[in-house]
Amino acid sequence: MVKCIIEYLLISRKSGEGRTNLILIGIPGCGKTTLGELAAEMLGIRFFDMDKIFMEKINLLDPTDIFRIALNGQFINEQKKIMFELSKLKCSAIISTGAEVALIPEAVRLKKKMGAVIHIQRNLKTRCATLKKAENPI
Repeated sequence: MVKCIIEYLLISRKSGEGRTNLILIGIPGCGKTTLGELAAEMLGIRFFDMDKIFMEKINLLDPTDIFRIALNGQFINEQKKIMFELSKLKCSAIISTGAEVALIPEAVRLKKKMGAVIHIQRNLKTRCATLKKAENPI
């Protein structure tokens, strides 16, 4: 998958598209952050993790608190704001979205304007094995 991401960005750069963003979407634990960080490092471009940005913005230390915050609507509102801010980037980047961003119509439209949207999918058996090993299974 990382190879596909890198090839896409390299082809886009050669075609003269200028700023090229990849927006990674998928369910929690599918590998958006891992793949995004690796590809960004290999390409020498910036990587943004919307969940991490959100947690830092509201001083959230325990990732499981996201579920509590999601219930009061704060999470969706902040995710929209973060997506809007990232849409102003002047450089190429890989952006890992929160899974919930796919449910926000304004964010979906914005993602499509920002660059190519890649849906990261993994089979259930592989995902469960990864979650069992994870320090933070969210």
